[in-house]
Amino acid sequence: MLKRIVNVVEVLALAGFVIFVLLLFTDQPASNSAAAPPSSSSSSSSSSGGGSNSSNSSNPSSSSGGGGQIDGAAIYDDKCSGCHGSKGQGAIGPKLNGGSVTKSFKNPADEVIVVKNGRGSMPSFGDQLSDEQIQAVVDFTRNGLQQR
Repeated sequence: MLKRIVNVVEVLALAGFVIFVLLLFTDQPASNSAAAPPSSSSSSSSSSGGGSNSSNSSNPSSSSGGGGQIDGAAIYDDKCSGCHGSKGQGAIGPKLNGGSVTKSFKNPADEVIVVKNGRGSMPSFGDQLSDEQIQAVVDFTRNGLQQR
């Protein structure tokens, strides 16, 4: 009788482990989709712009007053803060403030590559942001974010 109880507990533990592992793998796309609501809210706030990529590309630059300067802080708030935190304190994504980003990426070009192409659980933004917008975000994370 005791052996049957032990066998049932072993089967339940194994089933729990399998479910846990499956949730780990299925949770990764969910964490990427957690970054999607800020972009979907920006597309809904400028839905008259047409496609979501064009509205996402125009939204942060329009917040800079339409001039030649792109507002990296606005892009960070829209695209990055959902995972990295509003002050870069880290959440789903790693901490970026306190000099962490400059320690991780001594060369800004390396950070640009990660933002553009993604890495690990970080999604790529090369299809959503222009090179100039990505550079503005990188400059903000290295300079402006450190002062928030």
